[in-house]
Amino acid sequence: MTAGVFLIDSFCLGLKDSTFRFNMDPQELDNFINDSFRGVTMKETDYVTVHNLIYGAIEFAEEAGCSPDKSFNITRYILSPDTEDIPLVQFDFGKDGKHLLIANSRNDGPKSSGGSAICWYSTGRTSPKGYVATAHLQDCSCTVL
Repeated sequence: MTAGVFLIDSFCLGLKDSTFRFNMDPQELDNFINDSFRGVTMKETDYVTVHNLIYGAIEFAEEAGCSPDKSFNITRYILSPDTEDIPLVQFDFGKDGKHLLIANSRNDGPKSSGGSAICWYSTGRTSPKGYVATAHLQDCSCTVL
């Protein structure tokens, strides 16, 4: 099995980080998900939703001049290409449609006031089917600039 984890900031920065694992047996996949999302409530959803969340966040961030994290150069291949073959689902990004950038109290770089960690995994080497889970995250040490 193959799994990809995508951390998106739906308020401004888009894709902040991503990683992947491949050739896992079912137990390794369970361990990977449990270790990656310990203490986070997960919600199962469909691939079309996840695809649109990831690519929508990237597109919204690009409008503000932010590029996806360099890890996406590899992890993009876990996803289907962003073409018209994938039905479009609209999501609201930003706060009231505007980019919102947050910095923590130490001012050590931009953070997000929230976002999603997305895990997608495929049960087969070429299977377009999979399972998707989203977890909404909060960074309580942030303040609005």
